[in-house]
Amino acid sequence: MRVVTFTLAAAVMLAALGCGTAPETAMPAASSDSTKPGSPATPAATAATQSAGNLPRLWDFAATWCPPCGEQKPIIEELQKEFAGKIDIKSIDVDENKELASEYEVKAIPTLVFIDAAGKELSRHVGLWPKDSILAQFKVHGFTE
Repeated sequence: MRVVTFTLAAAVMLAALGCGTAPETAMPAASSDSTKPGSPATPAATAATQSAGNLPRLWDFAATWCPPCGEQKPIIEELQKEFAGKIDIKSIDVDENKELASEYEVKAIPTLVFIDAAGKELSRHVGLWPKDSILAQFKVHGFTE
């Protein structure tokens, strides 16, 4: 019984706190330069940075192997549909976009990064976050009314 309780408690903590980076996919240390590089290396990263136009953004840094990221994914997909054309919402795989993840100093996943229309990071949240909390953050940053 004690093992089951411990295992359940560990699973709940992992879901709440998010995943660290996998050892085989550890990202390089972020540059000490506080400005963001102009052109990410991968096509997916380039598309992510160029597609927003004049829209505010929510970027979900995640990975396929991360259980909390899997729980966050349907929330992100629902928000993408709900706010299409109003907020640019993207899920960015840290394994496929290591340079972009490093540029944004993502240390654990899922990491939600809220970015204004000018490209300035406003805030971030590390770990699984429910839809109502994300919607509240949209209001805090003036993405919605």
